[in-house]
Parts: sequence; structure tokens; C-alpha cells
Amino acid sequence: MKNGFLFPVFDILLRAIKYLNLVELFKCVAAKIARRRKADQQRTISSQRLAVDVFVVLKWLFVGIAWHLGAGGTVFVILTWYLIITNLSTYFTYHLWQGEPLGEVDSDLTRVKRRVILLLSSIGFSDFCFAYLFKIPYHQELSWGTPATLQDLRALLFSFSNSLAANYETVKPVTDLGNLVAMIQLAVTFVFVAVLLSNSLPGAIQAPSRPTPGKQVRT
Repeated sequence: MKNGFLFPVFDILLRAIKYLNLVELFKCVAAKIARRRKADQQRTISSQRLAVDVFVVLKWLFVGIAWHLGAGGTVFVILTWYLIITNLSTYFTYHLWQGEPLGEVDSDLTRVKRRVILLLSSIGFSDFCFAYLFKIPYHQELSWGTPATLQDLRALLFSFSNSLAANYETVKPVTDLGNLVAMIQLAVTFVFVAVLLSNSLPGAIQAPSRPTPGKQVRT
């Protein structure tokens, strides 16, 4: 085999995760609606971008409502982990695996800014999901300190600080499961920050300033 067997297996796995991602369904539906209306390519792309924005809002609402209701059942836990995995895989696939960096030369500035905003939103959503997991389904796996009335805020602070490998003394994992979830969050953040940002944002910053062939650069 030209590329061995590990690469094809990993490639198939990433493609499977991509097609199991609900955001792809939203984009597909938006594209079909645009085609039925005989929209041109630009309007079809705009429709897909709108569908992505709707999906982003809906997933934030889902986790927020689950947290507000104190819903920590198996279904909610599975769906939250699903959103974390697909949230991460989306940017790994599009910006690294498929070789489509955020700041490619031919990208317009608005498109670059939009993709950077969505990337930062995804990092925030990941922290929000882990805060929900820490506070609701895995509440007993952590020590919360006193008073108990501030636990929602402490869950957010602990998730944010843990994602940055910072030390938040008030909340601590006290079981193996709690430590495992905290370590998974660190691994997820590493992929976002240490890999995606380091490979994507430098290009995004440089892309708009690169001169187009045949055009003079104004000083």
C-alpha cells in the first residue's frame, strides 16, 4: 500500500465523523433549498453560512438549556460528548487534514474574519460543554468548595482555567473519572490552540496584506 494502512484508516475515520456531523446536514439542506430557488453559487454559499450560524446558536442553546434544567441523564451526556467531538473534528478536518488554512492567499478578508470568529466560538463552546459536564453529570467527581451558591460560576471558571492548564484551587477533581475528563479537556484544547491556531492564524493575519500579482501595493 502506497500510504501504509494507518493513513487510510485514519482518513476513513475522519470522513465518517464529518458525515455524522449535524452541521453538514444543515449545510446540505440549505444548499438544496437554494438550488430549488435557482440561486447562484454565491447565494448558495451564503445560505450554507447562514445554516452554519443557526447550528452554532442551536448547540449553544441545547447545552445551556440542559445546564439550566440540571439535566444530566445519559442522553444529554452522550449528546454533549458528541457535540464536543464533532466541534473539534470540524476544524481539524477543514483546516489541517484537508489542507485548507484559515488565511489562504485567495481568501477575502471578510471570509477570513468569519472563519476566525467561528474558530474562537468553537473553543468557547468546548469550554462551555466541559463546564456543563463538570457541574451537572460529573458533579460528584469534583470538590466545589464553599459556598455552594457559586458552583455554576465556579464550573465555568474551572473549565476555562483547566483548558489553559491554569491552576484554579477552588474546584478540584477528586476521583479518577473527574481527572480523566479534565485531561480530555486539556487534550481537546491542545488541538485547538497548539495545532489549529499556530497553523492557521499566522496565515490569516498575513493573507490580506499580500499583494495581488499585477497590482501595485499602496504605501
